[in-house]
Amino acid sequence: MDVFKQLHLLTVWKLPILILVVFSFAFTINWVVRRYVSSLIERNAASLRVDPTNYNFLKNGFSITIYAISAFFVFSQIPAFKDASQTIFTATGIFAAVLALASQQAFSNIFSGIFIIIFRPFRVDDIIEFEQSKIGIVEDITLRHTVIRNFENKRYIIPNSSINNSIILNSSIKDEPIRRHMELLISYDAPLERVFEIITEEVLAHPYHIDFRKQEDFEEGIHVVEIRVIEYLPIGLKLRVYLWADDHRKAFRLHTDVNFQLKLRFDKEGIPFPYTLQRLNIETFPGMSPKDSKNE
Repeated sequence: MDVFKQLHLLTVWKLPILILVVFSFAFTINWVVRRYVSSLIERNAASLRVDPTNYNFLKNGFSITIYAISAFFVFSQIPAFKDASQTIFTATGIFAAVLALASQQAFSNIFSGIFIIIFRPFRVDDIIEFEQSKIGIVEDITLRHTVIRNFENKRYIIPNSSINNSIILNSSIKDEPIRRHMELLISYDAPLERVFEIITEEVLAHPYHIDFRKQEDFEEGIHVVEIRVIEYLPIGLKLRVYLWADDHRKAFRLHTDVNFQLKLRFDKEGIPFPYTLQRLNIETFPGMSPKDSKNE
């Protein structure tokens, strides 16, 4: 009888007020959290160039959590159900711990995806290099994985937890223009000044070349095509040409096209490329004919 009496009294005047207050508070918290999360997702999704609808379940997850806690709190305030609520709470905690342990990798990828949204180490269409040798264009960023398309039109599907722990070289995160280093060997007999003139002419003639000099470069007298003598090698001089282009793809085209044109120009003007020669001496021993030594 006591149980029904308590339920009756609580239902008459306490329970409706408690439900109204708790769920009004939950509604307010949910509205504030969803508004903040929506703003965060839309702002960072625009920066990352991803579809913000991919992350809507985050807002729904927050809402479910808030209302579930509110409902459990109301349920726990009924004296007759207090012991049952504690049992349910304990069972829920155990279930959550088991679920978290079983889904550890999945949760790790989800949280890593959230960190990528917040800190933005790369965006869709950025060209990145990761794991020291792999390079490609970021095609999509989801909460579980990141899709990267390499230059052979193949896709890397990388879990966010893995890429979040990698050292990433981003060629597009701040300045889109790329400086590419073109190195070549020149014979010591080659006219160095003429070599510099030919290289400058071919680089300036290419449509992908850009002048990316800053004010301090003009003050220091840096040439529009910067060429440096890097090293004296046994077979010739090692030169380095700094090539500037708008992006990684254009820088690669600029590099390969200038390589091709330099070969044609150097051949035309009689400028040799250095190369090594190997001389093989075949000696004959007493009692062995040259034919036998050749067979050996």
